[in-house]
Amino acid sequence: MKILGIGLESKWKVLFKCLFLVSLSLQLVECHSITLLDTPKFMNENATIFHPLISPSKNSFTNLSLLSDVELKDLPWWCSCSAELEEVEDESECHCEGPKLLLIPQDFINITRLSIANSKFKILRESGLRKYAPSLKDIILMRLNEFYQIEPEAFKNIRHLRTIYISHAPRLQFIAAETFRHVSHSLKTLRITNSGLREVPDMRFLVNGGILSQIDFEGNQISEIFENSIRISTEQLILDNNVLTTIHRSSFNGSQIGKLSLKGNTKLFKLHELAFEGIESIQELDLSSTSIQLLPSIGLDKLEVLRIQNTQSLKQIPSVYMFKSLVKAWLTHSFHCCAFKFPQRHDPESFKRHRALIDNFKSECKAKGYSQLNDADPTSFNNYGNSIGTNIDRRRRRKRRTVETYIIEDDESNITFPYSSDSNSLDGDDIDGLFHEPLKFSNSSLEALCGNLSIDVKDVQCYPVPDVLNPCEDVMGSSWLRACVWIVVSLAIIGNVAVLVVLLMNQSEFTVPKFLMCNLALADFCMGIYLMLIASIDLHSMGEYFNFAYDWQYGIGCKTAGWLTVFAGNLSVFTLTIITVERWFAITHAIYLNKRLKHRKAYCIMICGWLYSITMAIMPLFGISNYSSTRYVKLSMSSQEAVGSLFN
Repeated sequence: MKILGIGLESKWKVLFKCLFLVSLSLQLVECHSITLLDTPKFMNENATIFHPLISPSKNSFTNLSLLSDVELKDLPWWCSCSAELEEVEDESECHCEGPKLLLIPQDFINITRLSIANSKFKILRESGLRKYAPSLKDIILMRLNEFYQIEPEAFKNIRHLRTIYISHAPRLQFIAAETFRHVSHSLKTLRITNSGLREVPDMRFLVNGGILSQIDFEGNQISEIFENSIRISTEQLILDNNVLTTIHRSSFNGSQIGKLSLKGNTKLFKLHELAFEGIESIQELDLSSTSIQLLPSIGLDKLEVLRIQNTQSLKQIPSVYMFKSLVKAWLTHSFHCCAFKFPQRHDPESFKRHRALIDNFKSECKAKGYSQLNDADPTSFNNYGNSIGTNIDRRRRRKRRTVETYIIEDDESNITFPYSSDSNSLDGDDIDGLFHEPLKFSNSSLEALCGNLSIDVKDVQCYPVPDVLNPCEDVMGSSWLRACVWIVVSLAIIGNVAVLVVLLMNQSEFTVPKFLMCNLALADFCMGIYLMLIASIDLHSMGEYFNFAYDWQYGIGCKTAGWLTVFAGNLSVFTLTIITVERWFAITHAIYLNKRLKHRKAYCIMICGWLYSITMAIMPLFGISNYSSTRYVKLSMSSQEAVGSLFN
């Protein structure tokens, strides 16, 4: 028995050893497994594919065409490496993915682009990219559902780093400021999109580098931008399609931004009046598809392009004198464009200050002996301050450079973005187009200035352009039309009231034709009330309708007028149709007295007509079409939605 016991014990030991060796072998296989992208955009036909049972460090490889999709799916993880990219010469790429990929593979040599996707990769560690620091330029992490942390100084000493791109990482909520410590000055693109960021990362350590080409935080969960939280120099800062609700005072203090895009933040309604205070330079601003109620003007004196489309909540726009460099504007309402065309009527106080300042400059010119003042010159004198020595113009310097670019695409989000092959092409003060140097002038240039003073402002190309149905000055457009409308209003109201009084007060039999005539008179009376409302708003806003357009279009007056005209129009047509049918029966069956429209049937028919007219008139009040479209004639004009188009 003892011998048997010893034999059983030895068998168990052998079994445990075998299990241990099998487990160790599996772990070694996972550690050397590498993967391949399933689309050709990351690799060419000559790409080298490494699979789990072969170590890439031994230069063993299998041609891509020899492995089927089924075989690739069975691998725990695998990588594809291309020695030469099609878009850019002398650059190589390795792309890795797979469910068991937890760490960055360390077996590659001299790669310039590393991408990881569709894996359970969780943490980008400080030492993860250290081996590739001498050659790595682009790091791309996509579709990583478990990825949640970037360790501090993870990008340290990567001398040629130009792109950091992270996409579809829902667990990545915060990025520490130390993450960007010691990041190379060659960095040009920082994109973290469609992920879980809850606040804008602290990018203080990127300030001392060159000007970035793009910073993109689109599609995250950022809800607020706090005071002094963004200080950066970049051609583009994109914060589209987040859940922004509030932008606090001086949020971009000290920043130089070529284009700032905040579009698609439908819940953004708290935009502090000093939100852009302290911003050093901004050329283009996009606030489309937001819920802002006011547009700050402080800090936007260098703005050249403004976009606020599909933003019905914006009531007023600042005076054109606040935008000293504005060239183009795409707005929601055409009446906001009128503010640029008629600055004196839009903001009389700003116009007075502007004119007083021009008069002061004229006095300075005359005092210096320059008497050739050109008041009729349409050239605007916008960039001026409280003294002649203030910056009055900006000079653009365009640096000629040849930049080779190539595109990386994200299959799920259909995003493309460029990389510059010249890492120093946008450094420092040589940035092109988006940043400008202020041009100061001394008294020696005062003579040229004095010949170009004008109280006029330069034309701003603004869209949508006001037209006949969307006027700037008068609703009616001319005095004769205004007089004709009031005549029609008087006749419609007085005449139809007279008809109702005569028919209802008559002691004779109340016949079906009389009943129908009463309905028609009531419908026409409502149309007269509608015309009176239109004529009243024209009289109230004469010469400056654009200043009253928002309150009119989105107020109770517009909804009332719209309801009246739709109700009256439908009821009038319906009643006329019934009157025509009733007269046709009476004429064609004159000798058959029993073939007449009886009171009971007439009442039932007109009840249906009233219900139909009321329903059609009330539908826009519940979101089917609307009465607040950009037209002063309220006839439920919107046709943007399918149901609204059918309604119209």
